[in-house]
Amino acid sequence: MTSVGLFFIGAVLFVNGLSLLGLVDARGAAPINALVGLLLVGVAAWVVWPVRDLDMAANQDDVIGGAGFLLFAFTYLWVALNAWTGHSAAGLGWYCCWAAAVSAFFAVVAFGRLDDAKLGLLWVLWALLFATFFALRGLQHETLQAPAGGLAIMESIVTTSVPGALLLLGEWSDLATAWVAGATAVTILVLGLLVLRARATSAALARSPV
Repeated sequence: MTSVGLFFIGAVLFVNGLSLLGLVDARGAAPINALVGLLLVGVAAWVVWPVRDLDMAANQDDVIGGAGFLLFAFTYLWVALNAWTGHSAAGLGWYCCWAAAVSAFFAVVAFGRLDDAKLGLLWVLWALLFATFFALRGLQHETLQAPAGGLAIMESIVTTSVPGALLLLGEWSDLATAWVAGATAVTILVLGLLVLRARATSAALARSPV
């Protein structure tokens, strides 16, 4: 069930990335956000519902996993609601600030408590994604719209679709951590290049005569 949830997060990130790039209308992207948001609420409930004794470490890990799915579920449901109602995205942006901090915490948990470097690297990239959306929607740095769209599309492949597919096939545990580390480094590098390009374009437009 968790692999299915992770796999379909890829669809949302892909469509939302296209939306930020102006290729999909925000209202057109709302249904997939709502559907996957509801799916992730179900996944979180499926993970957490059997937990009865929080004193057991394994149960605590399950609750952490459920909270991770809810972090994304609330994001996508909020995106859908904003698209349908026309509300400002500033509140969502500040939620992403909190979500970035929580993602960084989950990365520490994955590296330390769970001794799972691959999951930790995924959480590092998700923290970067939430931080970028915070800068775009919360702090209103509009020059980041195209880089945020590119990042969402990259992460739809690197952090969700491919890992989700490998989990569905039972191959994720066999994947070398070096591959995930390499994909993480490439994603961060490409984001940096996209940000530099966006800033250069913005500066050139500011210098051009009206």
